[in-house]
Amino acid sequence: MFVRGFRLFIVPLALLGCGGDDTAFIESFEDGPSQWEVPGSMVITTINAHAGSHSQTFLEAVGGGDAFTSTFPVTPGRAYYLHVAHMSLGGAGFIGIDLITESPVTLRDQWLIGADAQALSRFDGEPGVWKVYSQPYTIPDNVTRIRIKTEDVRDSESPGVLFDDIEWTTNSEPSL
Repeated sequence: MFVRGFRLFIVPLALLGCGGDDTAFIESFEDGPSQWEVPGSMVITTINAHAGSHSQTFLEAVGGGDAFTSTFPVTPGRAYYLHVAHMSLGGAGFIGIDLITESPVTLRDQWLIGADAQALSRFDGEPGVWKVYSQPYTIPDNVTRIRIKTEDVRDSESPGVLFDDIEWTTNSEPSL
């Protein structure tokens, strides 16, 4: 059947308000460490916070990741943003993700923001001052889940690092 004068318009769903911004993970530490499956030496502190009254710090420096969130789903090929508030107390730290594929199950990591060149971008704030960082990242093919990981990097003489208001989202601007 043919309908005269009919035009078909294809509009991306995001423009219609469907499939738009998607926040997969948000952590302000106000409700404790319940989203952190492996807390490691993480401590929720009230000494200093970016917003609210709690933030994350560590009792020791551990390489390869110290605290790990529970895993959550992501879409392969989709661009996401990691937003995080960070304050150095003399140390530096890293925040990144573990990338998990389903079949076969494999795990690899990507440091997104950190103390040196092994991360995609660097923490560059002044010690004792909160700074919000945002790092875009496109999920590779076959990766269906991730978990966020944080760690402190310091020598035994240096104080550590604080993280707060961690967000994994498709929105380029942080909501916290």
